[in-house]
Amino acid sequence: MNREEVIQRWDSMTLRERDAWIGDVVMKITPEFDKGLNLDGWKVGPQTWSLSIPCYTKEISAAWEVFINFDTPSVKKNFDVDDEDYYLCKIGGIVEFGKTAPEAICKAALLAVLDI
Repeated sequence: MNREEVIQRWDSMTLRERDAWIGDVVMKITPEFDKGLNLDGWKVGPQTWSLSIPCYTKEISAAWEVFINFDTPSVKKNFDVDDEDYYLCKIGGIVEFGKTAPEAICKAALLAVLDI
């Protein structure tokens, strides 16, 4: 998968699908799942995944757990010419942007781990 394909897949996912992807690829956790009815879960393909996966892409405390796994990462808030704010995260040679700090952190971490 190249960088464009990763970003395209990212953009097509829900927040919880992104969380599961970060949990699997970056954090190396295996989410619990139940193939039966799970009213507290959410769907990714044919399986119902448990909500025990942290909200990496929404909550800064969960995103920070991703962030601290890398050597000398950085994240900062920027403003464009229209005074719209966005976040930039740098991990190694990877620089990624997001509307929120957790989004920028997670995208940069995913690309760094995939070595893209």
